[in-house]
Amino acid sequence: MTLNLNIKNMENFRNVILDASSLIAFVYAEQGHEVVADILHCSVMSTVNISEVIKYMINYNVQINEIDKLFSESLSKIIDFNRKQSYMAAELVQYAKKYGLSFTDRACIALSLDTDYPIFTADKIWKKLEIENVDINLIR
Repeated sequence: MTLNLNIKNMENFRNVILDASSLIAFVYAEQGHEVVADILHCSVMSTVNISEVIKYMINYNVQINEIDKLFSESLSKIIDFNRKQSYMAAELVQYAKKYGLSFTDRACIALSLDTDYPIFTADKIWKKLEIENVDINLIR
């Protein structure tokens, strides 16, 4: 597979959070990748979600140096998953269970709760979530 590293330079606006599915959609030019390209310059991700993207790309035999290049040339910032976010993610377990959300999903939501940044995802089930103070946007 060829990686899509064509990043648009749009006018800066506040930070947004990408979940793993959004960055994967961008990298592999899946439906919605144009949306991600438009916001990539101001996108941040949790280290937990970065790990999920790395796992996905390794499964497709992408070399580590290409993965590193993607992160260094695309994201505005990678944010460490911290103690506060770990408690938030844990508190979401019961609510998230009925939607089938994974730990990485909950870590992404916790980052949004911690920073007040909106989330961009390719996972349509997220639109059903009703979490106060979390702005969820679908890329497709």
